[in-house]
Amino acid sequence: MKKKLYLGIFIICLLSFCNRAQARAFEVDGIYYSVIGAEGDITVEVVSPEKGGTYEGDIAIPASV
Repeated sequence: MKKKLYLGIFIICLLSFCNRAQARAFEVDGIYYSVIGAEGDITVEVVSPEKGGTYEGDIAIPASV
């Protein structure tokens, strides 16, 4: 019984963490970004498009988003 309880709590925590990670990713003009730092100025990085897609052609990454 305790194993099932601990497993349930673990799964809930894991799902909560995954939800938080997804909330830190966003898309602007077809380019996907992920927040990597929130100290002072927020820092982001360009990440792969959702569902394993790729970028094609010339891509202009703005100085700020």
